[in-house]
Amino acid sequence: WHAAGNQLAYKVMNDALMKYNFDDRYRVVGWYFDQKIVALPDKVFATFYKDDSTGRILIVLLNNNEKELNLELALDWKALGISDPNQRAVDDALFHEGASIRDGKLMTPIGAANTRLIVIQPAAR
Repeated sequence: WHAAGNQLAYKVMNDALMKYNFDDRYRVVGWYFDQKIVALPDKVFATFYKDDSTGRILIVLLNNNEKELNLELALDWKALGISDPNQRAVDDALFHEGASIRDGKLMTPIGAANTRLIVIQPAAR
């Protein structure tokens, strides 16, 4: 994959994953083909990873549509082990285009035929 792909894109992804210490501490809590954590629009997919030691959640979103979307996702916060989503920090780790949590929903733009790596973690105090 790396040899034939966009080297800059791989570097950006690897840097983001390293920033959040993505390794075998993370466990999959929802695969894109069989996840029940969020209802998604047609041709949008999500995989969820959780680091139980930090409470950090990584969400890989894929928009397989030919148009940009502004997602408003009502996640099953309880399934993710989160009691108050409004006390969480959010990072769009690849594109930095303003992902946030508002009124208990994850809000994020996502480009046409594109992906997002969203990180949700306890807010700094």
